[in-house]
Amino acid sequence: MKKVNGLISADITEKFPSGFCVEDLFDYVSNKVNIEGILSVAGILCPDFIIEDNYVLLGSNYSTYLRFKGNMPFGNDKISIERFVNNLSLSDFFYEKNSDNEVFLILPSEEDIFLYVKFAYVLKFFWERRLKEIFPEKIFCFEISDDGILDEDGVCITFYETSH
Repeated sequence: MKKVNGLISADITEKFPSGFCVEDLFDYVSNKVNIEGILSVAGILCPDFIIEDNYVLLGSNYSTYLRFKGNMPFGNDKISIERFVNNLSLSDFFYEKNSDNEVFLILPSEEDIFLYVKFAYVLKFFWERRLKEIFPEKIFCFEISDDGILDEDGVCITFYETSH
């Protein structure tokens, strides 16, 4: 027998704040994630992309492009625009509702940073393959940081088309 490891090992559950550890991630998902959750995750792993003005933009961030079009805060060249618009702050990504049904941001603890960075690399894995499938002639550069990429704090991921 030969085992080919997946992208994420079940050992990662030892670092989950929930303390729900399993030997198989299928067990974790079947016990902790509903169908709405798993299909939503699939949509994040293979998101919409928008092509406008020769830019490749993350669909969920397209409104940022429209808001700053012609006056981008970090430069108006192709790389600067895509790098800014496609930037996703994972540290600002997760929200919960409290008992009063108020929505609040869940900031990662120091211990959670490892998990957020792992999440960024999972996104890179899937987005890179999807972009290559859609645009086989283009080359994309990905950046991942645990301390911001532009003016944000925390774990972030962005991508942009490059010529090399």
